[in-house]
Amino acid sequence: FIALNVGKSPLWGEGGPMTPQEAMACGTVPVCFDINGPWELIQQNYNGVITGEITPEALAEAVAGIYRTPGRLAEMSRRCLDITAAAHTMEARWPDVRRFLDLPE
Repeated sequence: FIALNVGKSPLWGEGGPMTPQEAMACGTVPVCFDINGPWELIQQNYNGVITGEITPEALAEAVAGIYRTPGRLAEMSRRCLDITAAAHTMEARWPDVRRFLDLPE
């Protein structure tokens, strides 16, 4: 993912948004079909794009739309990294893990 600017998620999903999450952790903007999983992680046109139709044309339009506006790709990529750092790192998750395991501070 680290060499990609935009990454397309698998067609039928994985039951969860693992592929888009991995892409976002690398600063790659996920583009996904409207299937199970992506809506849990992607905020439409903020940190990724979810197509309205499951067609090659919809996918192409979603990717083109990201590049159509100057600076949009860089902004969405930064948001992907920010969301990952805020919610999906050990530093962000450790307080919840510690509480769940009932570990001392």
